[in-house]
Amino acid sequence: QNPKSCPEINETKAAGCLHIPWIGEYLASLYKFAVLASTIVATVVIMIAGFIWLTAGGNVNQIGTAKSYIGGAIMGLVLMLGSYTILNLINSDLVIFKALRVAVVEKKELEQVKILEAARYQSCRWLDPQTQKEQPSCQSLQGEIDLSGERCGFASRTAPEQTCCCFPIPLDLATKNDQKANATIKLAELITCVQAKGMQTITSISDDNLFNETCQPWDSNEIFNPQPGYQQNCQHHRGSKHYGRLNTTGPFTPNSGFSCAVDFATPVGGCATLQDTVLRFCGSQFNLRPDDEVLCEGSHLHVELRSC
Repeated sequence: QNPKSCPEINETKAAGCLHIPWIGEYLASLYKFAVLASTIVATVVIMIAGFIWLTAGGNVNQIGTAKSYIGGAIMGLVLMLGSYTILNLINSDLVIFKALRVAVVEKKELEQVKILEAARYQSCRWLDPQTQKEQPSCQSLQGEIDLSGERCGFASRTAPEQTCCCFPIPLDLATKNDQKANATIKLAELITCVQAKGMQTITSISDDNLFNETCQPWDSNEIFNPQPGYQQNCQHHRGSKHYGRLNTTGPFTPNSGFSCAVDFATPVGGCATLQDTVLRFCGSQFNLRPDDEVLCEGSHLHVELRSC
């Protein structure tokens, strides 16, 4: 809509304005119908009154009845047609039927989500023919077939009938909340770097308990105890970079980038192998240090950015 007809565009810096027919527009239509109907009814009543008068034969009672019909019809018609003027004299807003205007906010995807989505199919490998029952197909693994085969690298191809299959970034959050938006842009770039070197499952970016409001890391009385068998509100320790700025500022909003840490599930080759891969290919780019920002912690590899 034109900003002149929708001042909310300038007032709220909205992308547009949605005009919703309000009840006033329906009342305006009802008023127009009522004027038309009352005009027809008044005309019919006047015609009937005229007929009664003409056939009264000097009967005073019938003439009086005819006159009352005519007077009532004219008075009703005047009131109906003059109601606009009467309402306008009382308050001009009573006769202005405006539509409800709602400023439309343009949806913009967060930069960190765009980075992670763009890297969805960076992990590629050759798969044996789908005719082999024991080998899952690319589609069943939720992958995307690269017909050119370039992303798999022809040097690693062992048979001409193999298919190049590229996989999305696996998030071990199938029954949890989508935490991609909680990553800072720098962390999203780090995750992309790691994923480019092999498919790794992400087990945590922030904290699921933030979504159900049982974890408030900025609260000095919050419970941080990830040990099994103990009550815990937050899944990570106090001051963890999984909470980033939430440690001091708060509050939590689902679509905000604050986390500077990510946990990768330990692969079959072991945590040390993954740790070596992260440090070798992404360490210098993101200034990562072993035993400080890249730590093996039981079932996962914890990677965090030094500055957050």
